[in-house]
Amino acid sequence: MTAGTATQDSAVGAEVIAFRAAGKTFPDGTEAVRDVSFTLRRGEFLSVVGPSGCGKSTLLRMASGLGPHTAGEVASRVENLGYVFQDATLLPWRSVRKNVELPAELEGSSRDQRTKLATALRPASPRRDTRSGRRPCP
Repeated sequence: MTAGTATQDSAVGAEVIAFRAAGKTFPDGTEAVRDVSFTLRRGEFLSVVGPSGCGKSTLLRMASGLGPHTAGEVASRVENLGYVFQDATLLPWRSVRKNVELPAELEGSSRDQRTKLATALRPASPRRDTRSGRRPCP
């Protein structure tokens, strides 16, 4: 990036996210998002509204890079894009360890730093499930 480009990108009204005919089809064939096109510019505010199951969360995951698109183009010119999940959630395609590491990963921490964090947060010994009295799976 040149100095001229950095100035242009930080200007009010500069394009920060663009969807061009973007879509997402999951491996099982479910088409969650189809042919979405819009541009979000610096200083603009975007709300994504729709009924349950219409693809809002998928669209936001595509915008943030947490879930790749399978059609069209999604361009992001920002380093830190965040959104709040509608419910506290784990990302089902990531392991427990990878879910624990996610905030550090999004902040740009190295793999070694993320591993140390996940290890530090792991219980010293397996705990028993208080409802069943059984130990959790290793």
